[in-house]
Amino acid sequence: MATTEHGLHFPLDEGGFLRRECPFCKREFKVLVTAEERKAPTESIRQLFLTSDQDQWSLGDEGESPEYHCPYCGQIGSRDSWWTEQQVEYINAVLRNIAAQLLNENLIRPLKRSLGRPQSSPVSITFEGREIEQHEERIAPEPEDMTRFPLPCCERAIKISDDWSGPVYCFFCGFPHEGPGRANELAR
Repeated sequence: MATTEHGLHFPLDEGGFLRRECPFCKREFKVLVTAEERKAPTESIRQLFLTSDQDQWSLGDEGESPEYHCPYCGQIGSRDSWWTEQQVEYINAVLRNIAAQLLNENLIRPLKRSLGRPQSSPVSITFEGREIEQHEERIAPEPEDMTRFPLPCCERAIKISDDWSGPVYCFFCGFPHEGPGRANELAR
């Protein structure tokens, strides 16, 4: 069986942060993408969708999926839980295009070639189907917004909403940090 490769390219802001959305509280934040993660974005996406023990598409292997924590509500979700609505729409467009390409190349075009012209026999079968159209694979550029928040526990950084004043949980380990609002109150 032939394999199809197609890159997914998620925009980062100028600082190298990727937008995420909590599946529980629906608040958005950003996670700094490391230089190592930037070098192999296709492999990261492949690991997200392709299970390790099967050659089929799925949303990760639940047994091996790391869990992450919402910086706002602290709830825990698997790595495939943090997509924004726009990112999901983009992923779906890419997957629809892959399916359309495979169907066009392996079903519709061969049927057109073999059944598209009338036969000279008494019984004639013709195929007049159309190819499946491709969808636009578009995702908007990432705006430069939100406030950078260092996570000393994991030596990483995230960006949180400018108006957030509660505790900030580490996306990677869940450690609760004093939020920016509390630090401002203590300084007064």
